[in-house]
Amino acid sequence: YEGFCGCDYCADIIRARMLQAFSNDELHTLFATDLADVADMRAPRDDAPDDLQHRYRVILEQAAARRRKDAFDEVFIDYGRSLRPGLLAAQWYHKYGMRVNDERAALPADLWGRGEDYIWYSQGPYRWGSSIEQGFIADMGLNARHMHAGGGGRPFVINKYDYRRWRVWAGEAAAHGAASPCYHAGPPYANQEETTRIAPEDYYGPIIRYQRFLAEHEELLHPASPLSQIGLVYPRRAEREGET
Repeated sequence: YEGFCGCDYCADIIRARMLQAFSNDELHTLFATDLADVADMRAPRDDAPDDLQHRYRVILEQAAARRRKDAFDEVFIDYGRSLRPGLLAAQWYHKYGMRVNDERAALPADLWGRGEDYIWYSQGPYRWGSSIEQGFIADMGLNARHMHAGGGGRPFVINKYDYRRWRVWAGEAAAHGAASPCYHAGPPYANQEETTRIAPEDYYGPIIRYQRFLAEHEELLHPASPLSQIGLVYPRRAEREGET
């Protein structure tokens, strides 16, 4: 689920929210008809004023983000933990290159990861290696600071798709207080190993050693204070309002 579709159920949710957010005159300007007759509540008229369309789409995204969070909480936080009180829960979202409008961006701060045990983001496969020509290096520092602050210091995981530079990946994760490098691709199939020259133990081994090291040196890593601290101001309100 990423957003509202065109079904009657979603249309009713959108309609109820927009009746709260807009006056009748504004809604008529957006659709030129009664809301009950609108074919697609997600799409205002193209000739509606730009500022009104922008405001509508921002509120639409905020409503979708809240519905996404509500649905997750209903299933996993409320019902799941009623069955298993110690259930660990988190959502896998995406923050590619610190882009605006990741899946949580439209949520107010008090709902950002509320009730979740850890924060999980993918920063995309294009960040597994450096490319000076393209103007980026395979660094997850800004992403890590964002997740650490947004999650109130909770453990976080960054999926980096780095299948070669395990030491760099693990070192970055530990330095930023991350719980682990994300690892989900798995070893190659048996008929691929001759081509890739990578055995399954070469995939699993680094993760096992990394987790063992963290467990054995927990007192040195959590909590840890860096020798220097840089303050970053993140435009959360502007992002939520679609202004960045």
